[in-house]
Order: sequence, then C-alpha cells, then structure tokens
Amino acid sequence: MVTETVLNWRDNNAFQLILGGILGLAGFYYLIGSVHDFRERRQLSQLRAKKHRERKEQFQKLETRFPFNSNRAAIVNLSFDDLVERLQRRNLTSTEVLEAFISKALSVTNEFNCITEFIPNAIKCADELDKLPKVKGPLHGVPICVKDDHHIEGMDSTVGYAKNLYKPKNETSVIVQVLQNAGAVPFCKTNLPQTVFTISSDNPIFGTTLNHLNTKLSPGGSSSGTGCLVGAGGAHFGTGSDIAGSLRIPSHFSGISTLRPTIGRMSGRGITQCLEECAGYIGVSGIMASKAKTLANIYEILLTDAIQNKMDPLTLPIPWNSKLFHSTEPLRIGYFTSLPYFPTMGDTPETILKAKDALESIGHTVVPFELPNSFDIIEVYTALADADGGNQNYKKLRNDAVSFVAQKYMEGRSILGFLSQKLSSIFVRRSVRNFKGNVAAQRSEVLWEYLNRQRAIKHDVLDRMKKLNLDLILAPAFPYPASTIEDTETLINGCVYTCTWNLVDFPAGITPFGTETCTKIDSYDDQGDFYLKLAKKGIKLANGMPIGVQVVGKPHHEEQVLRILAELEVYKSNLSR
Repeated sequence: MVTETVLNWRDNNAFQLILGGILGLAGFYYLIGSVHDFRERRQLSQLRAKKHRERKEQFQKLETRFPFNSNRAAIVNLSFDDLVERLQRRNLTSTEVLEAFISKALSVTNEFNCITEFIPNAIKCADELDKLPKVKGPLHGVPICVKDDHHIEGMDSTVGYAKNLYKPKNETSVIVQVLQNAGAVPFCKTNLPQTVFTISSDNPIFGTTLNHLNTKLSPGGSSSGTGCLVGAGGAHFGTGSDIAGSLRIPSHFSGISTLRPTIGRMSGRGITQCLEECAGYIGVSGIMASKAKTLANIYEILLTDAIQNKMDPLTLPIPWNSKLFHSTEPLRIGYFTSLPYFPTMGDTPETILKAKDALESIGHTVVPFELPNSFDIIEVYTALADADGGNQNYKKLRNDAVSFVAQKYMEGRSILGFLSQKLSSIFVRRSVRNFKGNVAAQRSEVLWEYLNRQRAIKHDVLDRMKKLNLDLILAPAFPYPASTIEDTETLINGCVYTCTWNLVDFPAGITPFGTETCTKIDSYDDQGDFYLKLAKKGIKLANGMPIGVQVVGKPHHEEQVLRILAELEVYKSNLSR
C-alpha cells in the first residue's frame, strides 16, 4: 500500500515539477559557479601573462643599462667587510655599488631564475644616500635582496599565487625598514615556491629556481631565491623566512649561513604567513648570508637597542647581547649524527663528527645527546601543520595554475583525485616515513591534545639539556646534501632535522662545514624503504655539494648560536690555508 502511494506520488505532476525545479536550481547554481570559475581562471591567466611581459621588459632594460664589466666585477667580488669599509669611507658611491650588484644579479638570475622583480626605487635610494653629508648607518649603500613574502611598499608579495598579483602593499616590512634605516638598499625580490610551505622551488608566475652549484639539484626552499642569489654572489645577504626549515634547508643546499630565530625575536610585521591560521607555531623571518661572520653582523644591527620593538610592539624587547656573542668561555654542547625517522647518509654523519672535533679543539666540551622520539616529533608537527586538511592552501590555489610542488593540496578534491591518492598510498609509497598530518587533528579536542604534546616535547628537550648541563646542540641540517629537483618535494620528510626546532621554538643556525664525496652511498642500508631508496639514488648526483652543520640554542639565545657558527667558520677557514 505504501509502495503504491509512493508510486502514485511520483506519477503526480506536482512532484515532478518540484523535483524538476530542485534539479534545475541546482544545475543553475552549478552553471553560475562554473562560469565564475572559468572567468577567474582566465583572469588569473591574463595576470600571469602580463607579469611575464613586464618582468621580461624590466630585465632587458636593466641589462642594457647595466652591462657586467670588469669594474663592476671588482666591486661585486669584494668581501663584505671590504665593501662596507669602502662605502663608509666614500671610496665607493652607493650608486656604483648598486649598479654593480644589479648587473651581477641579472647574470645570476638569467642562469638560475632566482629573482622575481627588481625594486623600482632602489636606484633613487642609492642616489639619495650619495647626496647625504654623512653616511646613514653601518650598512650605508649595501645592496640587499628581499624574499617575495616580505613586503615592500608599492610592490606585490605574491607567494606564488596569481591572485596576489597587482595588489601592492602599503608598507614595507619592519625588518626591511630597520635595514634601510641602517643604510641598506633593497634592490630585488627573490623567488619562492607556491604556497611557501615546501622545501622545493617552483611557482606558475616566476617559474623554477635552480641550484647555483648544480642545476640538476634543488636550491631548497622556501627561501630558494635568496639562497641562490647570495650563494652565487649576487648579494652578500638577504631576507628569508622559516616555518619548517625554509631558511636553513636552502642555506644547506647552497653552501651559505643562516639563523632561524626564536619566535618574537625578529618582527613578523609585514610578512605574508604561509599558514596564517596554523595553531602551534608560525613562520619567522631571518637573514641568509654568504658568511657566518656577516650573518652575525646583520643580526647585531637588527637587534641593537631592541629597535624592532619600537616599530612592532609584538617583537620581544630583547637587545643584542654583545657579552654572550663575544664570550670566550668554553661551552657544553650536545651532538647527534642521525635520527631514526630519516637517517643521515653519505658524508653527513662524518661532517658532524668533524665539527664536533673542531669544537673540542677550540676548547668546548661536546657530549652525545639524544632527542625525544623523532617519529613522535614528526607526528605532532604534521598534525598541527595539516590540522585544517590543507584547506587554507586549497582555497588560495583554487582556479589558479598549480605548480608541481603544490599539487598535494589539490589531491583528493575530486572523485578521480581521491581514488588516485588512495591507490598511490596503497601501491607506491610503502614507508613509515610518510610526511602527512593526522586528519583527527581537525577536531578541536584532538588538536588540543597535539598542542599539549608539543609543549611536552619542548620541555622534554629542555630537561635533557639541563640534565647534561648543555648550552647548545650540534646536529645535521638535513639527511644529505641537495637533492634532485624532481625528488625534493617527495623527500620533504628529510626536514625532520629542521622542523623539530620550529616545533619547540629554539633558535637554530646553519653554516657549511663539509663536502659530499659520494664514496659511502653504495654501502648505505636503505632498509628497503621507499624514501631512503629514493634519497640514496639521488645523492649520487650531489658529488662535491656542500654539507652544512646545524647549531641549536635555547630560546632567545641567538647570540650564542651565532658565536659557534662564526667559530666553526674561522676554524674551517684556517684549515684551508
């Protein structure tokens, strides 16, 4: 009887009209949405094409105006200290120095694609410095590069999204302002990967940045452009940012020095966050420099008199501690050479041991140190990073061109994508080293649990340091040197050596100390693991690449980290004489 009633209802004209209306309305809204999506995709494509043309024209005009010659090469080849001294004495003008670095930077970016745009008013700023009766500050006339996510008044901060094109910022980031007040001249913005939350380097607007030492290898990320330009000699230092190793990994891959500071020690005002809604940690700004000594000089300028706090009250009012940096008191340093989550390979473990020997020869005490379970660390880190299921990045990427490094945020968003993702997880990557968050963390009570576990890990590390009476920790920067461009994103789980310190918020710096010889790869036990096998295969292309060591300090002890980085640099320099 019920069935008959239902059938009669379905035969009813009114029911058919209602059903047809619902389906028609749904179809209408789908059509409207499709039209909107089509228009947005076309608009974004047009914006990218426009930026490509403008960028090409800007580069061509500058190449014609500032050809590279022997006089400019002589300026660019000066050490940082010599350059600063000549600018301070007015033996060189700010304008001729800037022109030399523009010329060099053009040459570098034509080969490795590390610059997004040149800053239009840089030449005017240099000219104004030359007209001053006295030098402006300790960085008077020194050209610097700025990562794309750091705001420059009147310019875009795209973070690789076409949606951010032609939306100029109203104010320059605090860090860049402080450097400008010290006399520096920001002259170009540097490339980064789309979304910024990756250790590779590719975006649909400005393309892929290459490693200046080996174009088959990645420059690392996300501060890839700054790492490449500084490493190749196109600037002595520049800005970058770090949420999982984005300062340290490109520095390690490029053979330069950097420091990821404690949250709040450097201003975050005027910097586009890649995961602005993330709970637990945020990206921090920092400096990447050709030398550890230069790095320390710049941090001293940025932190002196807690000047950033006056411009950004959220910055900690902790001034530069000269006594801590210049101290000659021996320190106690813990060290480890590998982590179970992603064991080091090649010459990396030996490089850590050589750095240990160097520190001991200087007079420090170096003892073994063991971190908490690295699998637990990665579980907590990725759960917090992916607590929204990647929705933040998906919303930004929707209707935009998506680079290969950002494809992961589009996976599973359609039936075909979902099936492809599931099949891949079943048949391709059999490993305990998957770098992905726990979807359960999308529930508030589970998220709170992970935040509590994060605090527990932080206190555990501090307790372990206290038990051994440690000042610092010596550790690898990455499991191996720079990886291939194709494999870098897949092997993002190698950032366990860097993101650990983001999770607990300790300052961590990198300086080059070794070189890969590829003599230990064939004998390496990859355990049959997908990721270790892939890394073992790729590292064979890294012969001769630099290997950095990482020095980690207690929160707000950046000066102590910088001291050891500088001491390791001096030791290495003395060995090469």
